[in-house]
Amino acid sequence: MKPARPRAGNQQCQKHVQRFSLTGSQSGQLYRSRETEETSGARRFISRQPNCLHHKCTAGRRKFLACSDVHEILRGIWERSAKHDGWWVGHYILMPDHLHLFARPEIDASPMANWVQMWKSVSSRCVAAISALRPPIWQADYFDRYLRSAESYSEKWQYVADNAVRGGLVSDAEAWPYRGTIHELMF
Repeated sequence: MKPARPRAGNQQCQKHVQRFSLTGSQSGQLYRSRETEETSGARRFISRQPNCLHHKCTAGRRKFLACSDVHEILRGIWERSAKHDGWWVGHYILMPDHLHLFARPEIDASPMANWVQMWKSVSSRCVAAISALRPPIWQADYFDRYLRSAESYSEKWQYVADNAVRGGLVSDAEAWPYRGTIHELMF
């Protein structure tokens, strides 16, 4: 059973995220929505662009990501990134000091570096607004890897989804509340 989406307590931060003007493309014609009962409302997309696995760490490996306020901030930004930047976020997981997410760009999407910089910048301001944390919030560099097959995507997701189990945080990966799927990325 999927946990309920957590709510952030800082309304000022939520307004900032919702008003933030993002540059980027319109939704591309390459994406075909295919909602089914299995996706429970998640949108499924097919594209010729490859999925990309992103791994981002907090600055100083500070352990603050695994909380409902930060989860809501990041999810809210990523939910709007398809419309504003042409980047569709699929599965993601927040660990205490790092995150993994899968995303796929549209043909005319913002460059990956610009998109990553945007969501890191917006989330940094929002996290600082709701906590005692001060910048930098994120490490400057990050790891990304393009995936070219459904098998690779499935294998990588299974591996990162099990992070919370390997870390001793839960006994079942599905029980970890700081994970989700925004769009089902299809091959």
